[in-house]
Order: sequence, then structure tokens, then C-alpha cells
Amino acid sequence: MSIEAIAAALAEVRDELLVAHHQVTVGRDRLAEAVGTLTTLERNHPGSLSPPEFREAEDRLARGLEAIVGGVAAIDEFRAKL
Repeated sequence: MSIEAIAAALAEVRDELLVAHHQVTVGRDRLAEAVGTLTTLERNHPGSLSPPEFREAEDRLARGLEAIVGGVAAIDEFRAKL
């Protein structure tokens, strides 16, 4: 495999990571909207409406975004060395 082929493959992976970043960001934002809506509704409700799993999902999405950003950075660093 040539250096050009490796660079091209890495570019494709980078592009897919950027798509994944966008999708995870949209998911995180929609989850935050849902939590916000439930929090507003809780003002008129005696108990919590927001499942605790939502907070865990928010944390996991944040860690996922960090991993994706790290992957893109690693690819950029490697490609710069080619």
C-alpha cells in the first residue's frame, strides 16, 4: 500500500468521524432539550420525570464526543507526518 493510499484511507476515516461527531452532537442537543422540557414539567409534578439514565446518557455522549475529537486529532497528526 502506498503512502497516498494510506493518506486517502485516513481522510475517509476522518470524514466519517466528522459525520459521527455531528450526529452525536445532534443527539446530545435533543436529549438536552428533552431533559429541559421534563425539568419544566416537573415544576407542576410531585416527582422527577427525567429518568436518571438520561444523565448517564449525557455523560456518555460527552465522552464519545471527546473520543471522536481525539480520533480526528490523532489522524491529523499522523497524516502530517506522512
